[in-house]
Amino acid sequence: MTGPTVIVICAGEATRWGGHRGTAKHLLAPEGERLVDRTVRLAREHGAGRVLVVSKPGDTRYEVADAERVDALLEPRRGDADKFLSSRHLWSETGRTVVLYGDVWFDDDAMAGILADERREWLLWCRPGPSKVTGATSGECFAVGFWPEHHAEYEAALLRVASLWRAGIIGRCGGWETYRAMNGVPDGELRKHRMYGRYETVGGWTEDFDKPLDYERWLDRRRRRTVSVLIPWQPSPGRERARAWVESRWRETFPSWQVVIGRCPDGPWRKGLAVRDGLTRCTGSIVVVADADVWCDGVEVAVDEVASGRARWAMPHTLVRRLTEAATDAVLAGGPLDGPTAETHRGMPGGGLVALRRAVLAGVPMDPGFEGWGQEDQAWALALGTLAGSMWRGTADLVHLWHPPADRQSRSTGSPASLARYRRYQAAADHPHAMRELVSEYCTSPLEGSLMSYTYRNLNTGDEVVRVRPDARLDMLPNWERVASPVESVPPAPEDLPAERERLLARLAEIDAVLQPEPVVEPEPPHAPPSAPPSPVPERPARNAPKADWQAYARTCAQDSDEEAAIDGLTKDQLIEQYGKEN
Repeated sequence: MTGPTVIVICAGEATRWGGHRGTAKHLLAPEGERLVDRTVRLAREHGAGRVLVVSKPGDTRYEVADAERVDALLEPRRGDADKFLSSRHLWSETGRTVVLYGDVWFDDDAMAGILADERREWLLWCRPGPSKVTGATSGECFAVGFWPEHHAEYEAALLRVASLWRAGIIGRCGGWETYRAMNGVPDGELRKHRMYGRYETVGGWTEDFDKPLDYERWLDRRRRRTVSVLIPWQPSPGRERARAWVESRWRETFPSWQVVIGRCPDGPWRKGLAVRDGLTRCTGSIVVVADADVWCDGVEVAVDEVASGRARWAMPHTLVRRLTEAATDAVLAGGPLDGPTAETHRGMPGGGLVALRRAVLAGVPMDPGFEGWGQEDQAWALALGTLAGSMWRGTADLVHLWHPPADRQSRSTGSPASLARYRRYQAAADHPHAMRELVSEYCTSPLEGSLMSYTYRNLNTGDEVVRVRPDARLDMLPNWERVASPVESVPPAPEDLPAERERLLARLAEIDAVLQPEPVVEPEPPHAPPSAPPSPVPERPARNAPKADWQAYARTCAQDSDEEAAIDGLTKDQLIEQYGKEN
């Protein structure tokens, strides 16, 4: 027996979607496959006969393999009912027709049930009430199935609700109003949500994405993540416009993510204090610590690396693009982010934007002892790398909005005290016991446990190998995949978040009790000799000197912290070329 004619309707106006994520909702690809492609594929797998995708005339984005794209016969005066009536000429005259909503993510069970049903009835497949996945309070329609003997009845119901909508008697004329009309509900009752007969309930992951928030909440649950964005902040002249733009961008792009402003008390800027303040209000299992003047389109990839357990902390960017003042003004006025830059350089680990598990942030917090601007991000990266494992790094660009420069000793040094404190982190780097002792000065429960390991599985043989750092070669090979750590892949359940927050607040209260103001003179690391006067600037090494000597010399010449951070990635020849000339 030939399968049903399947019509995937994608010709609606999508007025509630508003171009979210820069694409039509039918073309979203939450798992690497566009919704319309997934719907067609599942329909084929479950026995569909003819499959047609109905889109606005000439819209070739809806060309899908194994399906025919057909222009919708649009008549806007019919309102929302038009997305069904525009495919009237395609209804099968000999067999069953199934109309699937094009903005729905169908799970396999739902599609199997819809296409296998051979009852000789007009039937609606829907979720009658609130969604257990997204929390949406209203019901949703997903598909309609019917036979030739129902064509006239169905068409009449659609035309009836469209007429009532034009007359202002009902506020909308979509799937629910048509369902009630098919059940003989009087005009005055069409607006009341009530279930009658002729429907089947669909559960599981199947979901309609009418609004951006529906999609974002579904995506968070599907990827097992809850996300808080923590923006460290202290009012400063010339920075408010950039912070307001960044905050708005977070809320618009990821409406399901919590945005928290972490505030530093009056007095000198201490980013660690601002992060600590914001953390008390973060409820997400993943925290994105993001400066108030940056944006990166790759942030979601970094978040998912952490949420999946493939990394404990991640940065989405490789390069930092610092916009000019004029380009920043254009962005703040609504322009694009690709304007002229004053500087482009490799991003410093720990700086700009970092995604990590909340438990990792609580166990390896940013040191509140750094005062002013400089070295706090670098020190945090050393602590995270030593106690949590290697950083995952993406290839996107971080865009930095222009603002008046901060007060600091130089581009490479925030203050002598901060530089001295950073040297302690350098001494403890790659020595977990020493780093825990250092972190314990301001954290009562430094992160315990072994470093993050990276497990790769061969898709052909099933063999697994474990690496202490990400393996670039295996990441590139198509027959190898990186798998999540079983422990890291399970975030706290949503119902556990209030209790987790209370535990976090209690821990931070303990930190408040033991945190003392930093002395002017930094203590040396345990077992280190007494402080000595600063060493004189070393002389330029000979060309045949070891690479380590050239690295040490280059750090004394670096103009800023970003340049200093890039030194370890240079070869000896590059070091000599860049730093071997006369000053």
